[in-house]
This record gives sequence, structure tokens and C-alpha cells, in this order.
Amino acid sequence: MDEFSENLISETFESFTENLLFVRWHLIKNIPSSFLSDLITIAKDIWNTPSLFSYLGKQFFANLIFTTTSGRLRSIIYSSYRRQPKLEENKERSEYTRNLATAILGEVPYILFYPIDTLRVRIISDPNISFSECIKKIASNPKICYNGVEIYIMHRSVPILSSILSRLLCMFTKQKKKEDLCRNIIRGIMYLSLYPLTILRHRMQAGDTSYQNLSYKSAIESIMTQEGPNAIWRGTMLQ
Repeated sequence: MDEFSENLISETFESFTENLLFVRWHLIKNIPSSFLSDLITIAKDIWNTPSLFSYLGKQFFANLIFTTTSGRLRSIIYSSYRRQPKLEENKERSEYTRNLATAILGEVPYILFYPIDTLRVRIISDPNISFSECIKKIASNPKICYNGVEIYIMHRSVPILSSILSRLLCMFTKQKKKEDLCRNIIRGIMYLSLYPLTILRHRMQAGDTSYQNLSYKSAIESIMTQEGPNAIWRGTMLQ
């Protein structure tokens, strides 16, 4: 089994469990806002899904399509770009620039195939919908394919931005040995700050139009007003 196939299998199962749990968690409104009660509610909600095995099969297939298309394109980009000759002078900087450029190019497929991500969120949100019905709904209004894509781009940019910021910070403070620690701290802060927007993105992808004409700030305030201040952090402990 080649490296791509191994990564594909692991990434498909990872995205399957993550999407199934977190998307359902983010879509359900007005549930108790404590970690344990949330988890129990979500587990019961998934277990009581009509035609559970069919629902899980559709969800797994949607994740497989997404990881196959985006993963294969990313693999092609990685392999072609890394074949470029290295610069002999200043090898360290050349390698860092190469890795950074590869990381940026590697995110392009995920944004390009964002409509497939919308498809799998729609399937999670509506257990009774079929693939064909879901595709017809999305095709009837192409704009909904990219609902929340700005938030998705911000989320996918976190590893790249955290790498750049940690590099600059360590160069400025001359603490190069602590670059990995610094990068992980910055990455954690950035992911945490974007988490409320991830909840908003999943609801927009699922077809919730109540946030359509609101700014991100107003939409988050609306969620907090209707569901409590803890609603925007639902699921953070598990993640």
C-alpha cells in the first residue's frame, strides 16, 4: 500500500468521525451547555437517527469523495513541487521557503473542493436526504456551495500563519530552539479564536438562513443571545 492510500484511509476515518460528531454538535440548538450532557445528547441523537446504517454509509462515502479528490490533488502538488531543485546557498532558508510554499499550495485543493464539504454537511444535517436530492438542492442554487467558505479559508490558513508568526517571533527574540513550542501555542490560540466561526460555518452549510444577512459579529451575538454564552464554545473540550 503506497503512502497516499495509507493517508487516504486514515484521513477518511478521521474526517468521518470528526464531521459526524462536531457537525451534529454544532447544528443542534438549545441543548444543555455542559460537556458531559452535550456528549450524551449528541450520542442519543446519532443513535436515534432513522436508518442509522444507511445514514452512516452516506456520510462515510461523502467523506471518501472529499478526501480522495482533495487528497489526490494535494499529493500531485506536493510531489511536483518538491522535485524542484534546491538552492545551494542558504539551504535552511531555501528549505523553509519550499515547505511554506508547499503548505500553501497544498491547501488549494481543499478550498477548490469546498462544495463537496458542503455536500457532506448537508447529508449530516438531514438523515433522510439522498445523494441525488442533496446534489439537486445545491445545484439549484450554486451560491450555497460556498456558504462560509471565508471561514473555511481562515481555518485552513492557521498552520501556515502560525508557522510564519512563530518564525518571525523567534527570529526577533533570538529563541530559535523554541520555535516549535511557539508555533503550537500560536496555532492553539488561533484555532480557539476561530471556533465560534466554525459553528457558524457548519450552520450556514446546512442551510440555516437566519444568519444570511448578518455580519459574523452579529451572527455570533445572535447565537449567544438565543442559546447562551457557552453555545459558541460547544465541543471545544473534545477537540
